[in-house]
Amino acid sequence: MKRQIISGLAAVAAMASVTPAFAGTASGTLTSTLNVVTTCTIGAGGGNALLDFGTVPAQTLTSPLDADTGATLQINCDGSASSPTLAIGASANLVSGSRALKATVGGVDRFIPYALFKDAGRTTPFPINTPVTIPALTAGANTEVIYGRIPTGTIDQGTYTDVVPLTVTF
Repeated sequence: MKRQIISGLAAVAAMASVTPAFAGTASGTLTSTLNVVTTCTIGAGGGNALLDFGTVPAQTLTSPLDADTGATLQINCDGSASSPTLAIGASANLVSGSRALKATVGGVDRFIPYALFKDAGRTTPFPINTPVTIPALTAGANTEVIYGRIPTGTIDQGTYTDVVPLTVTF
């Protein structure tokens, strides 16, 4: 009987030394992300630029009148953008599909058509609401000059103005 007890104890001891089985394992991954974007603003806080054709007498223009200095548009960015575009929209002064300066003289609205260009030679226009590629933007202040031209024709006395929206996409 002693032998059976020893055998039984040996069996219990052998069972106690067996490593317990695990139910299973699971594995997966952790994905980490960071989205870094560049933000830009137009102008020194106000988003405005001024294109000044100057002061001229009422006359019939026999050659186009150019805004000699152009309008310097400041674009401030906190990063860089390699392929930005600038779109210049229309205003309420659209006349026959062209931008126009407007003056009200004696209760009568008068219009002078004009065009905007990317270059001083006035060969690359800024069509209405059509993005035009501008140089890459860097962190800090960037400038883009917009040039204007009034075609030949009669200009009457008055103070003419127009406002158009600007959209920089980067």
